[in-house]
Amino acid sequence: MKNWQKDVKLVAFLVGLMMAFRFAMVIIFHDQRAEDGAMLDYFLFAGRGLLFDLRIVLMVTLPTFILALLAWGDLLSKWLGWLRLGIGSIAIIVTVLLYIGDIGFFTEYHDQYNHWVYGLFHDDFRAILETIWKTYPVIWIGIGAVALSVLSLVLFYWWMRVGEFSMVFMDRVPAAWLWKILLIIFVIALYLVGLRGSVKSRPLQYEDTGVTRDYFLNKLVVNPYFALYYTRSENRHLNKAVGLERFLKSKSISDALKLLYPEKEIESKNIDDWIEATVITPAPKVLPKHIFLVVLESQDSWPLLDEYEWLGLAPNLKEFAKSGVHVKSFLSAGSTTRTTLDSIITGLPDAQVFTNFQPSSQYRYSTAFATPFQKLGYQVNLFYGGHLSWQRLGELARNQGFDNAYGREHLPLTTKGDSWGVFDEALFDYILEKIDPSLPSVNLIMTTSNHSPYPVDLKAKGCPQVTCPEKYSRLGESVTKAQILGHLWYNDYCVGAFVKEAEKRFAPALFAITGDHTSRRFFTSRPSLYECKSVPLILYGPEVLAGVSIPHRMAGAHMDILPTIIEWIAPEGFKYLSLGHNILDPNSRQIGLGAHAMITPDVIWTTDEMRPMEGLPWSTDSIYFDSGVDQQSLDNLYNAVHGVGWWRIMHGDGYID
Repeated sequence: MKNWQKDVKLVAFLVGLMMAFRFAMVIIFHDQRAEDGAMLDYFLFAGRGLLFDLRIVLMVTLPTFILALLAWGDLLSKWLGWLRLGIGSIAIIVTVLLYIGDIGFFTEYHDQYNHWVYGLFHDDFRAILETIWKTYPVIWIGIGAVALSVLSLVLFYWWMRVGEFSMVFMDRVPAAWLWKILLIIFVIALYLVGLRGSVKSRPLQYEDTGVTRDYFLNKLVVNPYFALYYTRSENRHLNKAVGLERFLKSKSISDALKLLYPEKEIESKNIDDWIEATVITPAPKVLPKHIFLVVLESQDSWPLLDEYEWLGLAPNLKEFAKSGVHVKSFLSAGSTTRTTLDSIITGLPDAQVFTNFQPSSQYRYSTAFATPFQKLGYQVNLFYGGHLSWQRLGELARNQGFDNAYGREHLPLTTKGDSWGVFDEALFDYILEKIDPSLPSVNLIMTTSNHSPYPVDLKAKGCPQVTCPEKYSRLGESVTKAQILGHLWYNDYCVGAFVKEAEKRFAPALFAITGDHTSRRFFTSRPSLYECKSVPLILYGPEVLAGVSIPHRMAGAHMDILPTIIEWIAPEGFKYLSLGHNILDPNSRQIGLGAHAMITPDVIWTTDEMRPMEGLPWSTDSIYFDSGVDQQSLDNLYNAVHGVGWWRIMHGDGYID
């Protein structure tokens, strides 16, 4: 037990050292703190930082902890003591050096160690060293590092000589052997929890850093060890990213642009010149003062099909679709929330290169979602039910020009939710209170509740599929449990209440409702390709859409939402950049290019060669066979737009064939 007490002292010292450096960085960079920060933020910041520190320190001290189980003799205890001092000394020196480097890194990049670290390996290493030597007082920093290391080591050796508590009393209690066994089990269990940093189903992760409302504090929650670990992890993902040849065998961006824009007779080597569009129709009489793009977690199109209407999973969405514009032939930009939001925020397709982690995403793309709306006088906001630190979402939004980004950390701590985010009702209520009715705004909203483990208490919400299953005679045929199907109902329930309240408060308003990706949950065990791949797009706003001419044939994907809205609300002659098309223009190419899939008003198919092209649920056989498209030509379009997107993300505007 004395050996374990010494391990506790070692852990306490290392954690204390990391915490001291963490708060030192808060003081050094105090000018970056939020002006409206509260004392509670610092407690949350320190508490979450402590968990990250414990994960690292307990890993470092794991050898001495295990050996302590075997060190019953004095000789073994003595050798273990030397090992403990050795591990502690090395950990102290490395920690001091890492934090000093981290302070310099933060000074330059306003963040802890991240992907910019790899510039040391990819850029001119000698030039980097010369720059550091000329920019920073390297000698004085080195002296300071040595001094801090020596001081820390002196304090550490003193601390380890402090006596331990006597455990003699354990021998005097009845059944002492049993209590000792229970204590050992308890300590081991506590150690394992500390290694995970959590008692929940998953260990502590990077997205858990978004614990306060202060973006600056959240960036300092992790320690340099975890910052480097996540940087390495991200880089490994990036190294797996596909290359241009995945989409364009010829690697010719020029040919791809000519295929996408055959009507343009230009010879420019700049991608932006090709994708620039001009509004050719006058703006409507009633312009929306507020625009809401609501992206519902895992919202499928199939609940809106007539054959599933009896399930009652989307009554509000069907009502909005009937009163507005329902684009049935529609696909998501990505197969995950991250890839879809990356595409919507940047205006670029998911080219399988982890856009949000690419260096180019640090700067606003010319196709960014926020740009044309800001030119039209709108404030652009992001509202997300989870933490903004998740997948660097908040950082991506800020880099792409969003005026504000709000996440779980901005809602009260008592707000109910699960590990993915607050429940959707709370998010929508927060949005209703946060938006200024007098200030024109465009709001991108991402919900989180329709996600495993499907935590919403549906009975309390009055979900009929759960409370009154007897009303649905065929519900027992479903391959998906009612609790999971009920979360699709909850999606509809929440967005329905929000839209009906928002259209009163923020009139005239325009709503665009879609899903980030399909739920991969179905009623039947053999869903059609449309049921597997399609998410809805519903445009709703009686005042704004009054007089809109709805084409008989429409198809699109997430990249087409921005040009569709801009072409409707912007004045004639307004210019913007987009790789998408206006879904409401009957003369545009009505094809949706989504996540590994393509769709027209009649057919759908995927990049998976094992599954053939399928007609849509409302298509007749004659329409299917006479649709005027073939899979090869549409494969070429899919590859062209994704190839251009890949090049724009990886190399910029200009191109060289």
